[in-house]
Amino acid sequence: MGNTGSGEEWLEEVVMQLSPNMMQMIKDVLHKEVEPAIDKDISEDGEKSGKFRFTKLDFGSEKPKWTNVSVHKSKEDGRRIVIDFDFVYNGDCDIEVKILGITSGVSTISMEGRARLILSPIIKRMPLVGGMQFQFLSLPTIGYQFDGIADLADLPGVKSKIRRGLEKKIMKKIVYPNRASLALSDRSDALLVHTLPVTGLLGVRISVEDLPSKGGLRKVFKQGDPDVFCKIRIGGIEKVTSIIKNSSSAGWEEWFQFPVEIMKGHRLEVQVWDEDSLSRDDFLGYVVVKIDEDIITEDSVTYNLEPHPFKKSKNEISGIVNLQSRWLPLTAEQSEEDTDNEIAVVLSAFAYKLNGVGAASDDSKIKIKISVGEQVQKSKKLSKGDDFEIMERFCFFLGSDWMEMPLTVQCVKDKSVNGEIMIDMGEIMENIGEKKVYNFEGGEEGESISIIFHGKFIQM
Repeated sequence: MGNTGSGEEWLEEVVMQLSPNMMQMIKDVLHKEVEPAIDKDISEDGEKSGKFRFTKLDFGSEKPKWTNVSVHKSKEDGRRIVIDFDFVYNGDCDIEVKILGITSGVSTISMEGRARLILSPIIKRMPLVGGMQFQFLSLPTIGYQFDGIADLADLPGVKSKIRRGLEKKIMKKIVYPNRASLALSDRSDALLVHTLPVTGLLGVRISVEDLPSKGGLRKVFKQGDPDVFCKIRIGGIEKVTSIIKNSSSAGWEEWFQFPVEIMKGHRLEVQVWDEDSLSRDDFLGYVVVKIDEDIITEDSVTYNLEPHPFKKSKNEISGIVNLQSRWLPLTAEQSEEDTDNEIAVVLSAFAYKLNGVGAASDDSKIKIKISVGEQVQKSKKLSKGDDFEIMERFCFFLGSDWMEMPLTVQCVKDKSVNGEIMIDMGEIMENIGEKKVYNFEGGEEGESISIIFHGKFIQM
């Protein structure tokens, strides 16, 4: 049932029109990724056996609900509208699976999370909005309930494999900085339709204390404390610390930097882990912190570790995380003052389209890979039906030696590099803000890519 009364009906209608097609995406994940993975795991020889398959996938007609709506206000309000809201979906689905010849069902599936809708750019003619973007600000919570037999639910790894498959696909598709976008006017700038500008870097520094010991033989040999490391995440951007051996308290001097479009509304998640070289790493707890201007401080703020709803731990969760944070705004011009500080750059490349693609079958897997130094990013799969449009932005955080680092663009077809472009940083800076066409070398004749670069500076 949709929302009524509170003035949010229009939001429901807008998002439904955007239609990121989450249900179809989930169907694809279940059929193409989850089903073969589980089937191989339960077969005796590790090969596809047909012992596990989905026989029915119907997600019903229940509509999502939208609550707790807030609108962001900024200097750019005249050009766009940014709305955050709680997304709640409780589907009346009808899903059947067959395992070892026995049929079971899934009667309900749910998805909840904080989401963002961006209407951009605002235009003076119908339809008044040039395009729409939809994304979750962090990985949504996914739930489902098995019916019928207990065998399926009890089978080792089935539930976790389904969850991991869904989470991985959703993270790549519609969790910040990824998004589903839709152009409503062919006269609007595609850069404004499909992206928001990065305004700054959120820096995070962490330490942990009072983590539990392992006990057993390791404790006898004075190796009972965890080999601790942390995963730090904003949306789908994840940073991983180094491992500090045999320590119940550990700190990292490094500042982990996250590019952010609008700071308010995001959540920072820190997961603490114990590295184990002989078995799976052990989860030690996590914290989630809402981000806004009030929590930004280089003074240490303490949070208690908590259990995760879907991650198991061998020990009782205990210990604390200390967080420091800072906000580094981006500027369009490089400052000539304060030369003692390191000047870094956030370089963004917005790719419009792959041009001149020759004979390509409908099932060819074509992607674009863009890299600067060790930073590598890949596009979504490009399709013949979409005329090989890309419409994605790729961001790179570059240190003080950024002028010495060329940017490389590769066209990858069926996992093989089919053409390459290398662009010097000097050439990029000369053409900042201009849409340019670059020709591939070593690939099919006439293949090229349309890109616009933007660069902004930060004093570290």
